[in-house]
Amino acid sequence: MLAITKMYQELMDLIGVDDEGYELINPYRKDSDLKHVLDYYDYILISKGYTKRVSNNTGANPDKIVEVSSATIGSLINTLNDLKQLNIGNSETIEESITQLSDLNVKIHSNEENKKLVDEFNSKNIVITNTSFIQKILDDLGINNCKVNLDMIEEICKAGCLINLGKTTMDDLKKLIIVPDYDIDKINELNLKDKFNSNLCILKTHDYDLELIERIENRYAQILEFIE
Repeated sequence: MLAITKMYQELMDLIGVDDEGYELINPYRKDSDLKHVLDYYDYILISKGYTKRVSNNTGANPDKIVEVSSATIGSLINTLNDLKQLNIGNSETIEESITQLSDLNVKIHSNEENKKLVDEFNSKNIVITNTSFIQKILDDLGINNCKVNLDMIEEICKAGCLINLGKTTMDDLKKLIIVPDYDIDKINELNLKDKFNSNLCILKTHDYDLELIERIENRYAQILEFIE
């Protein structure tokens, strides 16, 4: 039996686990009730970076906690391979899912219009972000980017900084900002919307009206539309 969060419910289809093989839980908040049922689950599947919190909240052994990475199609493929190595799910179904995702990944990254858009953007612009999650997506799309703390964004955009872009520095490039919607309180506190206006994109990261793969594709689409 697996314990999973709502965000990864569709992952069960990709690994061949039926409705009887998992239960939905919220391990991100302290809940004493979870501590009484941990022995019932073989593994807990959670978002990347939350193992310590979930272990502290539930008392679960970290070895029973599996972090799911799904920022990009490639990272989701890596997650499926990791689950297969742990004998989680049906190996045949997982292989079929990996093949389908690999084909989708090739299709996304071989789009000539997107390649041209990114090349033209990179010649004059750079994206500033504050999370590794968004940076992975930008890297996957081949978009110039630099990650800084959220409260440093305004200063960095004004002062510029040296990054690994060959002979180019940030001073030579127009700065665009992409930050995640889950930082909206801090974004409002820093008044970034008014300061950057159309040069700011608040990326919708967790849309439960979309399924797992659709959410990944939607994040790609949001970013490409923003830099267009």
